[in-house]
Amino acid sequence: EAFVEQASARGYRTASAVLEGTCEMAARVLAAAPRLRNWIRIRFAPNALVSTALTRKGGESSESYHRPLAQFQQRGQAAMSDEEMVLLVRAADEGLLDVSVRLSRDEEDYVYRVVAGYFCGGPEASSAWAELRLKVVDLALNKYVYPTLQKEMLAVRARIAKEALLQSCQDKLEALLQVGPYTFQADADSKAQRPRTIMAIVHDEPSEVVVIDADGEVVDYLSMHLRVGANMKQTMQPAEQEKLRAFVDKTQPDIVVLGVRDMRCRVLKKQLEDLLTASRAQNQLPHAVDVLFADQSVGQRFAMSERGEQELPKYPTARRIAVSLARRLQDPLRELAGLCAGPAADLLGLPLHPLQDMLDPGERLRVLHRAFIDVVNQVGVDVNLAADKPHIHGHTLQFVAGLGPRKAAELLQVLRQSAGCMYYREELLRDPMVRAAGLRNVVWTNCAGFLRVTSNTGFWDPRRQVGTALNDDDRVILAGGGAAEATRIHPESYTLARKIAIDAFDVDCRDENGVEDAQQALEMLQKVMLPKNHGQLDELDIEAYADLIKPELGLKQLTLTDIVAELKAPFADPRRTRRSDLENMKPWEMTKREEFNLLTMTTDRLVRPSEEQIREALEMGSPEPQPVPQSTLIKTVVTVTVTYVHRRPPREHDRNPAPEMPTKAICRLENGLTGTLEWDNFGDDIDAQRALGFTIEVKKVLSCAIIDVKHETFEVVLSHKARDLRDADPGWQPPAARRGAGHTTQLQPRAIIHPNFGNVTRTKALEMLDGDEPGSFVIRPSTTGLNKLTITRKVAAGIYADTLIEMQDQANPVGLGRVLIVERMRFEDLDELVVGYVDPVVALEQKVQGHDKFFAGTPEAARAKLVEDKARGGDPARMLYLLSFNSAMPGAFSIYFLPGSTKVEEDGFKVVPDGYRFKSINFRSMNDLLNWWKKDTAARIRRDLGRGPPQQHMGGPQGHPGHHQRPPPARGYAGSGSWGP
Repeated sequence: EAFVEQASARGYRTASAVLEGTCEMAARVLAAAPRLRNWIRIRFAPNALVSTALTRKGGESSESYHRPLAQFQQRGQAAMSDEEMVLLVRAADEGLLDVSVRLSRDEEDYVYRVVAGYFCGGPEASSAWAELRLKVVDLALNKYVYPTLQKEMLAVRARIAKEALLQSCQDKLEALLQVGPYTFQADADSKAQRPRTIMAIVHDEPSEVVVIDADGEVVDYLSMHLRVGANMKQTMQPAEQEKLRAFVDKTQPDIVVLGVRDMRCRVLKKQLEDLLTASRAQNQLPHAVDVLFADQSVGQRFAMSERGEQELPKYPTARRIAVSLARRLQDPLRELAGLCAGPAADLLGLPLHPLQDMLDPGERLRVLHRAFIDVVNQVGVDVNLAADKPHIHGHTLQFVAGLGPRKAAELLQVLRQSAGCMYYREELLRDPMVRAAGLRNVVWTNCAGFLRVTSNTGFWDPRRQVGTALNDDDRVILAGGGAAEATRIHPESYTLARKIAIDAFDVDCRDENGVEDAQQALEMLQKVMLPKNHGQLDELDIEAYADLIKPELGLKQLTLTDIVAELKAPFADPRRTRRSDLENMKPWEMTKREEFNLLTMTTDRLVRPSEEQIREALEMGSPEPQPVPQSTLIKTVVTVTVTYVHRRPPREHDRNPAPEMPTKAICRLENGLTGTLEWDNFGDDIDAQRALGFTIEVKKVLSCAIIDVKHETFEVVLSHKARDLRDADPGWQPPAARRGAGHTTQLQPRAIIHPNFGNVTRTKALEMLDGDEPGSFVIRPSTTGLNKLTITRKVAAGIYADTLIEMQDQANPVGLGRVLIVERMRFEDLDELVVGYVDPVVALEQKVQGHDKFFAGTPEAARAKLVEDKARGGDPARMLYLLSFNSAMPGAFSIYFLPGSTKVEEDGFKVVPDGYRFKSINFRSMNDLLNWWKKDTAARIRRDLGRGPPQQHMGGPQGHPGHHQRPPPARGYAGSGSWGP
């Protein structure tokens, strides 16, 4: 009682409160004991079980990545994958999941008994003090030890998981960099050789065909219109075929690479193969030429980069992409290293892992640069070629050991300003300009062995060879390491290389004073590197030779082995020419699944069976199911258009039989895939099947779920069953549920974070843009589907344009897709889309509105102005015209012209990132478009006199919203005369 009275002065009112405080302090002291904590940690780490539950925020969130993790109930943390752990920690940090990490009940009981036994003499003690001690033990474990270990375990596992993902990104990039340059065999008996010329084709409007030489320089190009459909039996148009064949015969490519844009490229590849086969049959080509598919993602980044604009300023985007495609096939390491020359986002945008965006960008950049360092130093860098053509070959030099971006750039600049090239490595140390650039002895020592000296430069003296110099009499003599300058042999090991060469020929290169004749020794080195003398090297017993020179030079067996290998094959390329996963295929060849992924812009993944599936299989006595490959298209809702309906006669047992019932429907997806909808998948029951069967017809649009994918034939199996649609998209509702009086489209919020994105309706977006300058834009959700977004752009005061973005390969239904498609252009993120699509379009639209002939009024006012100007006087034969906004398509423009006196005609055109599109032709400037339009219109009016009214063209296929009938020319106008000012 006296103690309680003293404690009351400190805030404790009762004896119970005093005991509670005492137990709390004792529990803290016990929990902090290092030996206790360490012993429990050892048991906790391997045996911890993870349980999760949705928080209120997680249940209401539009995110979906955390929902599969909400089903964990005492799952062993050791069995969780690195991807699951990264997602789990992120969901916990964002408050979407409550995460509990504890031991099993039996394990916790064991820990409790052991700790209680040490602390209070055993849990069986019955005294009041023993009960208090047991309470202290329980409090210490559950309030302090276990929560601390939970945080510690999650932090450690998250760090390990992120390191594993970083390593995975590095390994994936290294695998891309380890792909060797393309090689081919002219016939079955010839050796593999590198191509002299590579042709790359990018299907666009117009399509671009580019040919590069062995150094990566463009030697020729061709712009042409290739009309390609979806029918695999379609042949190339005769005029297009002749034009392309003439170009092929002229340039003589050794390989053709086709950039993949959409499913039509599959048809184009077959057409190209037929064309090349025909040329080969007519002996126009020296050997068979293959056609390879290629991903355009790296090429698109090059085309949009500052590097691409500086190197090829006059090339349109599609032609730059073609250049990059050809260069990447020629040397993947060199072209991918070019991504490091621009902003970090260019390199970080490479899709290497689905969860790469959850990793720190700085850490990702570090490991990706490490991959370049590893591969570049294995391959080496031709420093003379890099100095001669730095825009193509200079980007790998920064990854040579000891250099870096600054020193590499200064070295190339100094080489070009001095002799233009080097003949042996030691020249770098003797050049004062190079020394001033920072290439000191230690740097030179680190990088010398990775610098390859060749004559691949326009600055080379034809009198000299690698490893030579000019003496005072201007005579060529061997210098440095002689022929070893073209090998990986480090200058510090030149002595060993010369000794090996001298001993291989068993000659004495010393004079009467015992001094080695350097010129004779270098001549022996040059001689032993000739293929006919490699047998001399084979006769050397490296192990015995190492023991022989050990007293003089030390232990050098490994170095000797490397030197002999390098003398036989200088700078042999270590990159692989066969796939690591499929030995019978070359790394630039694709499997059918990979072609499917590329053409449809999707990805396949290896789906592991769920715990429930494993449990059901084991209960049925079946073996544990193995992981099976499954396309990400499965369980996705797509919009399809019916192209053909197979029908059958009614069966006798059908209720209310109809004259004919469909057996299946052939559909086309938006990405060009063919889908099959069988009768059994028309609906959940016979009534639903018959309801669709009665109404289905060609051109009918349906929402279906993909339930199977056939990669070989580029087909998918569809289902219109409501349960399959809900399984694929929990928010899906049948049309009947969405209809009703007063129904308004509900905005589905998207889990997208970007400064230009907003979860707003179109009405709200227009309010936001109302006070902004023309060119401002908002990216918002589209009401046409969860896989679509809309760009709402302010073109001018009161004029707004909407552009649809199709997303593919979404991580979740409301997330951002990994592929964004806008008017057949593909982008990997919103930043790239803004730079590659929105910004160029806005800039070109402003140029139109700044043109001298632009009229900033309504289309009706533009027509009235032309009639008024014509009536005001002037030459009746002069045709007046204006530029203004299109009357049918907001955001597009039109040329309004008056061929007669009162009937104003309109030709629409649209702005695209490459320029201005009119009649499916792209023009780089408004003057080019207007000059072509004047000639075409004059000829068209003369041709159309006496015929029906021609169609207006809006730069797209027939049926485009911009198409409408144009009034006939004025009576009596012959189409001659001059144009208005």
